[in-house]
Amino acid sequence: IDCPVLSYRDTVSGKELSDCHACPAGYWCNVQGMSNYSESLCPVGKYCSEGQPPQFCPGGRRRLTPGAGGPNECFPCPAGFYWECGAKNQSGVPCAPGTFCSNNKTDGAAKEEMCPGGYYCPATTGEPPGCEGGYYCPNGTDAQIRCEYPYYCPPTSPNVFRNNYTYT
Repeated sequence: IDCPVLSYRDTVSGKELSDCHACPAGYWCNVQGMSNYSESLCPVGKYCSEGQPPQFCPGGRRRLTPGAGGPNECFPCPAGFYWECGAKNQSGVPCAPGTFCSNNKTDGAAKEEMCPGGYYCPATTGEPPGCEGGYYCPNGTDAQIRCEYPYYCPPTSPNVFRNNYTYT
């Protein structure tokens, strides 16, 4: 009797389904009657729990080499990049200008976030730097904008000021 997909048997003369073994974590027994799973690593960008088909790494996490046995073997995207669950690009997508993609060392970014006012975000920003005094940075900006006379702009200013009034 041949073992079903997601299982294998490495001995001859199996008589019952119970003679089959669940495919180990990190491997994908993707054909019926498999006897040697060692050459069938779980694909890149996915993980394979014991006896289970491949699952995409969670959003914000990626796997660049085959053989992941669980979601804990998918690693956070680096700062400045994001990865949506199921995306074809396994390396991560660079964050666009005006957005940021943080990495808190536990989880990477699953999507871009708009750069907040008072900060600027050039392409591939992980943590937005604050606007310097003499410049302002509205929401979603990728560069500091110089304050012009007669306005003033304190550090991390999202708008310009004049006589204690805010102008946008």
